[in-house]
Amino acid sequence: SEFIKTGGPFRVRIEYNAHSKVNRPVFGIAIYTENGIHLTGPNTHKHGIQIESVEGKGIVEYQVESLPLLPGTYLFSAAIYDVSGFHAYDHWEQCWKFHVIESEAVPERYGIMAIPARWRIENGKGQ
Repeated sequence: SEFIKTGGPFRVRIEYNAHSKVNRPVFGIAIYTENGIHLTGPNTHKHGIQIESVEGKGIVEYQVESLPLLPGTYLFSAAIYDVSGFHAYDHWEQCWKFHVIESEAVPERYGIMAIPARWRIENGKGQ
């Protein structure tokens, strides 16, 4: 299990070993709450990254500069599919667990995610 602070960097490293040439693979991840709510599911194809082919060993990284998840336990999936999204070369569903812990830099404490925002009061009171 890994521990990550809310608002801190989050990096996933997918190491692969393609025993034969794979044309136009799509690498994807998914993050779920501990009770199974699917929070996000980005992949290289949807982000406009075209990978012509892979063969042998390699690494694909997914990086988040500032993780918006609030404290809790989360599950993580990783997969490699063909470009159509129908054929899985490899799919590890919710196989890894990570924990998000409180950060002094993020004041939110309730819910699942911290949404960057600011408050504005117009009546001039309470300033």
